[in-house]
Amino acid sequence: MTTKVDTDKIGMIIGPSGKTIRAIQEETDSQVSIEDDGTILIHAKDQTSGEQAKAMIDSIVREPEIGEVYLILKFGFKQCYSLNLAKASPSMWNFGKRLPMR
Repeated sequence: MTTKVDTDKIGMIIGPSGKTIRAIQEETDSQVSIEDDGTILIHAKDQTSGEQAKAMIDSIVREPEIGEVYLILKFGFKQCYSLNLAKASPSMWNFGKRLPMR
């Protein structure tokens, strides 16, 4: 499986000392290699593992979109908020109600 990302986001996928890419590989039981041009090769034992690895990578490099709702966890205070980027103004973030933690 192959995907492509902006070259400036390669570091986000690798993470500090390779921590992020190792976590993806361990969790999905796959091998991920990244080329200098942003091409990412995912070698997995089955389609599901490959798709899971790709989804994890996509979630790391994904740009926030106006109108989308995101879940934000704040572990220090054990709080969870939803974040809705306001449709009218990209610079205005609307923090939704506090969500119950499970």
